[in-house]
Amino acid sequence: MGNTCSHPGCPRPGYPKCEWHTGARHCREPGCPTRPIFGYGGCPMYCSKHKGPGMYDCVNPLCTHEGCVRRATFGAEGLPRTCKTHAGPESHDLVNKKCAHDGCLTQPTFALRGQRAQFCTEHRAPGMINVINKLCAHEDCSKQPKFGPRGSKAVYCKNHRKPGMVSRVCTHDGCQRRPFLWDFEAESLQCSKHFPFDQYYWLFC
Repeated sequence: MGNTCSHPGCPRPGYPKCEWHTGARHCREPGCPTRPIFGYGGCPMYCSKHKGPGMYDCVNPLCTHEGCVRRATFGAEGLPRTCKTHAGPESHDLVNKKCAHDGCLTQPTFALRGQRAQFCTEHRAPGMINVINKLCAHEDCSKQPKFGPRGSKAVYCKNHRKPGMVSRVCTHDGCQRRPFLWDFEAESLQCSKHFPFDQYYWLFC
């Protein structure tokens, strides 16, 4: 027993804990220096980029909603209790940075080029760009990319798209959800929320 992992129910060799339950100082993906947060059984092994199916956050408090393994970031005051999906009407984000506008609780995504995000979409100042999300590959364009080669990622905005490129995200202004119909032969697509079902009812008959 002295050479067996002390984690309850684990038969693997290792003292005081086996490699699986010891955790790691760096993500176990070869060459990745990021701190691990995701894993199984309370043992962080991988970063968010390299986490495997079913892995959950083993470092930060989890949502208290039954069966939810997302990180808790929302609450009324004090410590976060739930994730965004299970947050109550009086809850707000207690973890992530807030817009610099007085009284605004929205996460910031806009700032001047080269600076960190400071303001949300509503309170951004003239000249500010989205410094959080990927931008159009065209030089000096501050719009988000929504078009790309079929089967590839979005790289250009609508104005700078190349011939033959199709929408990789919903073309509704401000929406970043995936298009509803990936194989529909059209250059401009919408997600299920913004898709004009009344115009294409014949597709579903």
